[in-house]
Formats: sequence, structure tokens, C-alpha cells
Amino acid sequence: MKRTKPAPARPRGAVQSPAGAGRGLVRRHLPSSPDRRHPPVWSWAIAAVVATLAAAVYANSLGSALFYDDTNAILRNAWVRTGDVAGILTQPSWWGVTRGPLWRPVTTLTFALDHALHGIGPLGYHVVNVGLHAGVSVLVLAVFARVTAAPLAAAVAALLFAAHPVHTEAVASVVGRAELLAAGGFFLAWL
Repeated sequence: MKRTKPAPARPRGAVQSPAGAGRGLVRRHLPSSPDRRHPPVWSWAIAAVVATLAAAVYANSLGSALFYDDTNAILRNAWVRTGDVAGILTQPSWWGVTRGPLWRPVTTLTFALDHALHGIGPLGYHVVNVGLHAGVSVLVLAVFARVTAAPLAAAVAALLFAAHPVHTEAVASVVGRAELLAAGGFFLAWL
């Protein structure tokens, strides 16, 4: 009996070329599960660019005051000022009987945390909103990169999301944090 050599193992992603092509093993891109423990270095660089752009575009809101709905949700909100977590979780905490109750406990908890850290100074509230927008923009990058497997398209989508003026109200107005938190939760659910 004649001994035959075992065929060499194919590199990951390599396929046998069609018969008669004469090229042997050909490397081609095949969908594969990414190694989530070690994302490529370029992905961190793109994420940093997306976050930086998001922060730079809305940095002009950092000098703003608390205005319009911010006054009811933060300055006139007893649950935020006292940091009463039980009250925040069980009672409508924005507005009142004239406009109708509004219950957003996660957002109100973040306002109470902001108040505990830096009082009623508006800078801290705006820094958190800009940071949340930068984080959500990076989540857009991560979700699109995962869903489409097209890093360039994901980067373009995330950069557009980060800089688009439609987000102005959600970022510049502190009560817009509810939308930022909702968007963050939505995109995290895709990961």
C-alpha cells in the first residue's frame, strides 16, 4: 500500500480555485465571525475620530445655561435636588398637574447624579450630554460595522450621525438626554 501525504491545511478564508484555473489555493474574503476580544487597531482609531468629531461639533453647547425644559426637569425638580432615588423610581418627576406627569426615571437619576456632583452649574450637565452623544456616535459605528461588515460605510454613517444638526436639540438641551440615553440603549441592544 502506497502512503500518501496528507493535504496541507488551508489557511482560513482560502478556497480551492475552480478546476483548470491553475492557481491552487486562492485567498478571498469570506464572512467570518470577528474576534471580539481583539478588534483591529484601525477600528479604535476610527472610533476616536467619530467621538472627537461628535464632541467638537457640539462643544459650543458647553457654555450654555439651563433653559426651557431644563428648569422644570432639574432646577424645579425636588427629586433631583434631594437625590431621592425612591421618589425618582416611583413618582412622575417632571412637570405637574397642569401639563401632565412625565416619568423618566433613568434620565432623572442621571440628573440627580449630576446635581450631587456639581450642583446646578450647567457645565457638568452639558459635558455629560456631549459625552453621551459621542458615545452613541461610536455605538452607531460599532453597530453598522457589525451589521454590514463594511467598515468604510460604517465609518461614513457614524461620522454623518456624529455631525448631523438634527441632534442639536438632544445634545444642547439638557433634557434631550432622554433621547441620547434611548438611542444608546437601542444601539447597545444590537451589539
